[in-house]
Amino acid sequence: MVGLDSSDLDAANRELLALREQQRALAGVLRAGARSEGLQPVVDEVVEAAARLCSASNGRVWLLKDRKPQVVANYGDREAYDY
Repeated sequence: MVGLDSSDLDAANRELLALREQQRALAGVLRAGARSEGLQPVVDEVVEAAARLCSASNGRVWLLKDRKPQVVANYGDREAYDY
């Protein structure tokens, strides 16, 4: 039988935590979609989940309108929110 050393266990624990965070993120997006409150809550949840999964302090979705970028979803601080 092959034994695991502490570095193997640490790596496995990190992977498990990452997978749980991915599962929480997906569950949040699915809940937002299931509530059927329109597209905005779903986009907001996707931005928040993506930022959390990337360990980012904020995230945004920008769309071009009349050749100008506009924020349509924001997570985190509002620094640079108004482009």
